[in-house]
Amino acid sequence: MKKCSLSCDKMAGQGKGDTKPSPREVYRRLYDWFGPQGWWPGDTPFEVMVGAILTQSAAWANVEKALVRLKEAGALERSLFKIADSYEREADRAMKLMTSLVEPAMILIMGSLVGFIVISMLLPIFQIDLLAR
Repeated sequence: MKKCSLSCDKMAGQGKGDTKPSPREVYRRLYDWFGPQGWWPGDTPFEVMVGAILTQSAAWANVEKALVRLKEAGALERSLFKIADSYEREADRAMKLMTSLVEPAMILIMGSLVGFIVISMLLPIFQIDLLAR
């Protein structure tokens, strides 16, 4: 690996009043300077995606072992669908919980609004009745 002698400002192109480069340009410059690092094990983009999902809830050493075993068993794609189903069930449970918490509040708000409208319509009628006496 090359030793980087460029400062971060020079690498980002901010040394002499240059405009700020896009993240893609910074990535391209870093890639040109350092080359491919091979830091994410995975033969295909699909394997990288599964590894990224599994890494969210497990240590990387365990994820790497799981990826190797799933790849050997040919069950990598099936496991991704199981993970997706699990996340979908979790999201559904969270949505039902939020709905059950918000629903009573909405009923109270709507009831108050209807009550306000009814009172605002009946109040002038009672005031006319008092003036007529």
